[in-house]
Amino acid sequence: MRIVSYNVRYFGHGTRGVASTEGGMRKIAAAIAKLDPLPDAIMLQEVETSSLRSNALHWKSGARQIDVFSSILASELALKRHTLDAYQVHYFPAHVYGPKVRPMYTTGLATLVRQTLPVLTETFDKDVVRNALDGLPMYAGFEPGATDVQRGVNKCLEIARLWPSGSATLLVVSDGDTLTSPMSGYIPDSIADTIVIGVGDPVRSSIVGGHSSRQDTMSLKQLSARLGGIYHEGNVKHLPTEVLEGLTMLSPRAGEGLGSRELALVALVSGTSVLALATPLLLAFGRPRTYARARNQVATRAGAAEEATA
Repeated sequence: MRIVSYNVRYFGHGTRGVASTEGGMRKIAAAIAKLDPLPDAIMLQEVETSSLRSNALHWKSGARQIDVFSSILASELALKRHTLDAYQVHYFPAHVYGPKVRPMYTTGLATLVRQTLPVLTETFDKDVVRNALDGLPMYAGFEPGATDVQRGVNKCLEIARLWPSGSATLLVVSDGDTLTSPMSGYIPDSIADTIVIGVGDPVRSSIVGGHSSRQDTMSLKQLSARLGGIYHEGNVKHLPTEVLEGLTMLSPRAGEGLGSRELALVALVSGTSVLALATPLLLAFGRPRTYARARNQVATRAGAAEEATA
């Protein structure tokens, strides 16, 4: 998890602290939008609630300063980062100076948290994935309620933006009952294939998260069409073999000749074998003929001397 701490000084940099300005908010929002990857939580110090200083120049009286900033930040993220995954605001007021009805200025702290947080971004252990899907207590880190599938898809697209081109497959497993958020129009080049698997009974409803839920087949098909992928009914059968074999990201494919990994292994074995056999081969065949002839003559003379002595 990436956390950013920022002392915004009441967004009053342009007026030396005399009053808050929308320009100060936009500059700070633009700086946050440039961070790559985006922070999962933003801690802001010296944030006002509502006062003469915070409301005098640029918005209606009574609007909380953090609410205005969060809306500006959301527009910056949508424009520059192609993401609609905005931040959820938590404000903690501290002090009020002046009349309570119309204070001169106020102080407080604010925390902005991404509405979608990744549980797992990279692993080669299948047991870790299995635990995340089945055994991990999600209620400890997420608020109970309906799952916003579209927002989760947008988060996956944002994470995959940094991966190599054509290296990933987007797999969505859902009942499609909570496709309420707008979809990001940007699909990174790293997504080579997309598969949407529908689960849950499309006819009978069941109680999930305190409300009646059933598979919304039409919404899932629309989602797969927008992502340029395929839809599969997971309640009827497993994914067909031809779908798995047709994944573009599988390169090199098994049984289609030697790939980079196989060629590297062949080169490694060949080089090691040459080094291991170099010494005995040099001992056997690397001596000059004159040296071998002289050694044979010495051996012949030694043998003749022994016979004469005997």
